[in-house]
Amino acid sequence: MLKTIFWLLSYIRYEKRSFFIGFILLLLASASGVYAPIVAKQFIDLVITPSENSGVINWGQITQFAVVYFGLLLISALSAYFGRFILSIMSNRLTKRLRDELFDKIQHLPIRYFDSLPAGKVVSKITNDTEVVRQNFFVAATANVLNSIIIIVGIYVVIFSLNIRLGAALLLVIPAILLWQVVFSKKAGAFTGPLRESFSNMNGKLNEIIQGMSIIQVFQQEKLVNKEYEEIVQEWKGIGLEELKVESFLAWSVVGFLRNVTLMFAVLYLSVKYLGGTLGLTAGFIYAIVDYINRLYDPIDNLVQIFAGLQHAFAAGGRVIELMETPIEKSGDADFVMEDGKVEFKNVSFSYDGKTPVLKNISFTIEAGETVAFVGHTGSGKSTIMNLLFRFYDPTDGEIWIDHQNIALSNQRKVREKMGIVLQDPYLFAGTLGSNIGMENPEITTEMMENALIQVGGKHILERSEEGLDKLIQDKGAEYSSGERQLISFARALAFNPTILVLDEATSHVDTQTEGMIQQAMEVLSKDRTTVMIAHRLSTIVHADKIFVLDKGEIIEQGNHAELVEQDGMYAQMYRLQVEKN
Repeated sequence: MLKTIFWLLSYIRYEKRSFFIGFILLLLASASGVYAPIVAKQFIDLVITPSENSGVINWGQITQFAVVYFGLLLISALSAYFGRFILSIMSNRLTKRLRDELFDKIQHLPIRYFDSLPAGKVVSKITNDTEVVRQNFFVAATANVLNSIIIIVGIYVVIFSLNIRLGAALLLVIPAILLWQVVFSKKAGAFTGPLRESFSNMNGKLNEIIQGMSIIQVFQQEKLVNKEYEEIVQEWKGIGLEELKVESFLAWSVVGFLRNVTLMFAVLYLSVKYLGGTLGLTAGFIYAIVDYINRLYDPIDNLVQIFAGLQHAFAAGGRVIELMETPIEKSGDADFVMEDGKVEFKNVSFSYDGKTPVLKNISFTIEAGETVAFVGHTGSGKSTIMNLLFRFYDPTDGEIWIDHQNIALSNQRKVREKMGIVLQDPYLFAGTLGSNIGMENPEITTEMMENALIQVGGKHILERSEEGLDKLIQDKGAEYSSGERQLISFARALAFNPTILVLDEATSHVDTQTEGMIQQAMEVLSKDRTTVMIAHRLSTIVHADKIFVLDKGEIIEQGNHAELVEQDGMYAQMYRLQVEKN
C-alpha cells in the first residue's frame, strides 16, 4: 500500500504550483472559519452579556461584530471554493497525464500481453481505475484531506489556547479514531482488491459479449450469455455488499458515538465549573468550546469517509501500477536500414506458451523482390511466421535476418517502418476513407491514396460517393461489404509503398471477382517488392515464385505451383480438393 501511496503522490510534483496555491487558499479558508467562533465568543461576552446586565443595547458594537463575523464567513467560503476549484483542476490534469502515460504504455507492450488479457480489462484500467484514483485520491487526498487536516489542527490550537486540560482530553479522540481505522482498514481492505477485480471481469465479459453479439444471436445463446454475465454481476454485487456493511458500520458508528460522548462530557464539565465559579468561565467561552467540538467532528467524519474511498483508490492504483510496470516490448539498439527486403529464417523454433512448439527448427530464404506463399492446414504455423517477421514475438530459438541484419538486435520501429501488412480481418478506424488509407501520414498524398485504391480494384469505392476520400467511416466501416473493407485495408498497405508486403489470408473475405482484380494488381505491384502471402485460397498463389508447405510447424514441401503439383504431395492434394470444391 505504501508503494501505491508514494507512487500516486509523486504525480503531484507535476502540478506543484496549483497545489501550493490551493493549499494557501484552503489554509486561509480554514483559518477564517476557525476564528469565527472566537468572534462569536467575544460578541457574547463583550456585547450580549453587558447589554443584558445594563439593559442598554450597543448597536455600534453589534454592527461591528456582525461585519467582522460575516466577513470571516465570506472569506472562508470564497477561499474554500477557489482552493477546491484549483485542486480539482489539478486532479483532472493529473488524471489526464496518468491516462496519457497508460495509453502510451499499452502501445509499447508486447502483443503477448494482449493475448493473455481481455480487451475489457485493459480498458477498465485506463478508464475506470484512473477515475477511481481521481475521485478517491487526487481529489480526496488534496482538497478534502488537506482541508480537513488544516481545520482539525486549527481547532486544536484554539481549544488549547482556551483551556489546556480540555484540549488534552480532546486529543484522546485522535488515537481512538486511528485505532478504529486500523480495524477498518483490515476489514474493508479485504474487499477492495477483489471488488476492483470483479468489476474488471464484468467489463471484460461485457466487451466479449458485444464483440460476439452476431454469433450469440445466430446460435441463440442469449440465455447462456445472460446467465454467465449475471454470475459475474452477482459476484460483484456480493463483494460490494459485504464491503458496504463494513464501511457503514465502522465509518458511521464511531464518529457519531464519539461526537455525542465528547459533547456530553464537555457540557457536564463546563457546567459544573461554570456553576461552581472555579474557572471564571463565561457564556461566550462555553459557546465557543461547544461550537469547536461540533466543528471538530465534521472534518474527522470527513476523513473517515475519505478513508473508505482511499481503500478503493489504493486497489485501483495498484492495478494501474501493475500495468505501468509491465515490461515493454524489447527493441534492439542497433540501427536498421531496409534496402532490398531479403528475408532469412535460420533454424527458427517458437512456442506461444513455452511448452507446445508451433514452429520447429525451420529455415528458408526469401530473395529480394520474390513473391512467396505459405500454405498449410489450420495450426500449421503460417500466421506465426508473420508474427515473428514483424517482431510481434521473438523466436524461442534461431534467428531472423532481413537484408543481412538480425532483427532481434535491431530497432523495432525501424524494422517495421518499410513493412506493410493486410490481415485476414480488415479493421477500419473511425474517420474518413482517406485517413484509413493514409493513416494521417503527411508523406502520403491524396493522389497516392487514390492510386492505391484504384490499383487494388477499389475504384468503385471512390466513385460511390461524391466525397471521395473525404467520406466518413463509422461503425468500423459497416456500410462497406467485407470484401470492400479488405480492399481499403489492402490499399492502406500499398499506399505506404513497403519493401516487404505481408498478406495474411487477405483474400479470404472477398468474392471471386474482387479476388481476380486483386490478383491482377498484385502481379504488377509485386515487382521490386518482397511479397509474403499466407494463403488459404490456393488459386491466389499459383503465380508465386516459391511456395512453402507447412505441417505441424515444419516445412515439408517447397517449390513453385507447378513443381508442387508434380510432386503430388500435400499441396497437390489440397489444390485438387479446392478445385473440385469450386
